[in-house]
Amino acid sequence: MSDVLDAIRRAVRTSEVRERTEETVYVRVPESELGLAVAAIAATGGARFADLFGAHEAEGAIARLVYGLDGERRYLILEAPLTDQGHLPLSDAEPAAYVEECELFEQLGIRPDGDKPLNRVLMPPHAEHAFPLLDGGRRAAVPRELRAPHHVRGEAFEFPFGPVRVAGWESLYMGLVTTGEEVLDLYLFHWHKHRGIERRLHGLDPEQALFLVERTEGLSAVAMACAYCRAVEAAADVTTPPTPAASTRAIALELERIYNHAAAIAILCQTTGLSVGQAHAEIAHEQLLRVNLAAFGHRYLFGVLCVGGVRRAPDRDSIKRLLPSAVSELERAVGALLKTNSHVDRL
Repeated sequence: MSDVLDAIRRAVRTSEVRERTEETVYVRVPESELGLAVAAIAATGGARFADLFGAHEAEGAIARLVYGLDGERRYLILEAPLTDQGHLPLSDAEPAAYVEECELFEQLGIRPDGDKPLNRVLMPPHAEHAFPLLDGGRRAAVPRELRAPHHVRGEAFEFPFGPVRVAGWESLYMGLVTTGEEVLDLYLFHWHKHRGIERRLHGLDPEQALFLVERTEGLSAVAMACAYCRAVEAAADVTTPPTPAASTRAIALELERIYNHAAAIAILCQTTGLSVGQAHAEIAHEQLLRVNLAAFGHRYLFGVLCVGGVRRAPDRDSIKRLLPSAVSELERAVGALLKTNSHVDRL
């Protein structure tokens, strides 16, 4: 942590450690020097960029960059106010921040200084003036270029996937620019089913909000619910739930992680045309969903968590009885897949 803080102080004329807890350190810098601070953190190599959020607070718009200090098991939150005066593009130093940088403009109406083009994330075409900001207002001006230039040259062509082409891609548009085998570029557009979760949660009490949060991504209900509960608990100065509740959360998270692994392996087999391997992985996936049902009363683990704790305890006897055979089925499938040369080569 000290190396990262020293790097920020050397790069930025004015920085303030606003708050320090056992898990998190908050550092605030001026908007004009935010890009310099991000570049300094990236240069140290001591912090892993995790996420970027924008919000409207009493004093106006604010950006928060989240860094993981994995060696210390702590977080660094870099904060800066945002205005229309502009800041250096953060994704120049942290390329992984590009999508969130695009989202900042769509949600807050604020874009980086200069002419760096932005991709659409939430905002559909021709809705620039009508798309509401997080504070309920409307953006004053819309830049001419709202999407990164899309060039297909020479022998290349764009191969489209979704949302109306190819079953399974659903709301994502993925444009592969290819010559037939080599992929030259990739374009992702996500706006087709944007649900406005941030706006829908405004004004709801924690129980109402948790019901929606849990359903924003049904295959990650526990992870989403846990993140929301931790945020509400932190805001209410509740450090941790009681140990039995924390253990129950950990068990539910782990069961969710395992069944999603099985589902992902089945999809990988589908992409390589290996129907037998796909069937084996789907058998394991179904067995794991039945473990969830026996352990918590729901195949996808809805309704396990609540703010401050959990709603139900796991049926530990069912887990001990059913989980080993389900995991063994998955391990057998993975072992066979890793020995199947056609599958491995195609991956």
